Amino acid sequence: MITREGEMESETFIKLVFYMFIAPFWLAWKISVLAWNFVFKPLNQSISDKRADTKQKQLDEAAQTARDARNAARQQQLDALQAAAPKSLPESLRATIQINSVTVADREQRRINRVFADDSIVYVEGEERTEYAVDMILELPEAQRAIIKQYNLHEYVIEDEPRYSSDQLAQIEQQHDGRAAAFKNPNVAEIFNDQTREIMNMHKAARLQTKLGDYLVSPCTKLFKNRVEANQYAEKLKTKILPQIKTILEANTAGESPQTIQL
Repeated sequence: MITREGEMESETFIKLVFYMFIAPFWLAWKISVLAWNFVFKPLNQSISDKRADTKQKQLDEAAQTARDARNAARQQQLDALQAAAPKSLPESLRATIQINSVTVADREQRRINRVFADDSIVYVEGEERTEYAVDMILELPEAQRAIIKQYNLHEYVIEDEPRYSSDQLAQIEQQHDGRAAAFKNPNVAEIFNDQTREIMNMHKAARLQTKLGDYLVSPCTKLFKNRVEANQYAEKLKTKILPQIKTILEANTAGESPQTIQL
């Protein structure tokens, strides 16, 4: 029969064994976990981030030559448009419109896998493709420019459409998904996904408004993925948008003479 004193002695013996043999390993494990979470893991992540930044700079430098060539070709197109515009001062609204093929390239997301840190994300230059720019130089007489300034007509909204197409939204969401997958900690990934959902909702609700003053930027440019859409927009400029601007200017140019209305 085990007495009370025997139970106490057994308990004391077990504690003694724990503190002599097990506690040091347990304490060392806890210290190791703390050191990893608060010292080595942040340091390792910092090193990985710096390596990714270095890699990104190398990728950007490698792609710079192609970007410079595209920008130079684009500038030649705009210079040619400017040269084609009449040199005389406009007596009324006057527009010079040209559709140009433009070489573009998106920045594509790439993930660098890490073992002891969050994966790194870098962006590389994607394959070049052709899009079509509708370029326009819109000229107005000084009197009409004065009218625009006097009545703040540059803020008048002419076009109102979704800022992002369905393809653009899908691309943005894919990039966010790739970034979330780079996190090793599922809690961090979930927080990032929550933020992504909020951002995507804002993108879906965003509107792109083109105001009267935007058409006066020389040149005014709008990009399209194919020639058919570019031709349609150029025709829209000629038959709808420019006549609308002309009507707005003429309505505000008229003097404030009395009007009699009979019903």
